[in-house]
Amino acid sequence: MTQETDMWPDFTPARKLDAKEKLLGCDASVGDFWAWAYSDLVLNIDRAVFAEFIVGCALGITGGEQTRHVWDCVDHRYEGKKIEVKATGFAQRWRKGKKRSPPSFDIAKRVCVKWGEPAAAPGAPTVRSADCYVFCIHTDKEAATANALDLKNWKFLVISKEKLNRIFGDQKSVTCSVLEQHCVNTRFDGLRNAVDACIGK
Repeated sequence: MTQETDMWPDFTPARKLDAKEKLLGCDASVGDFWAWAYSDLVLNIDRAVFAEFIVGCALGITGGEQTRHVWDCVDHRYEGKKIEVKATGFAQRWRKGKKRSPPSFDIAKRVCVKWGEPAAAPGAPTVRSADCYVFCIHTDKEAATANALDLKNWKFLVISKEKLNRIFGDQKSVTCSVLEQHCVNTRFDGLRNAVDACIGK
């Protein structure tokens, strides 16, 4: 969610679906689809989306008709500031029987073009677009017993763009153990306060 092109028309917000809604012509519901498609929260792709959701819950911005806006330059907009969410974890289904690498995060700078703007020209500068970065670590060690729904199994590292740039410059990735030395470390119940402090609220 960090690069846009000119191939998308003006954005039309999605209608927020209800889990009980039925598919027309099939005895299944939206909730059935969600359970089938997104039950594996150890999978990196699904875990990343889930992390965006729980950060949004902490900030109080997932209610009402709000839905995930995939084509924005950042994951959340909160109190006039841009929030980027990154996720990683120790448990990996595809690493069963293999030596595990230390969990790490992608912190590379990227070209960011807002929705509806023309695509960036070749050679456009790369940046870190958000004002505040929330790095989410799912701490369960084993995929077979991992429970991402238990928020006690998550920790969060919060850091401003300015500090991230100052410490890591053009570095493209960083391990959790290194990153946590420079961030505010918190659990879910302290996440909103950490983000508020980061953006100067």
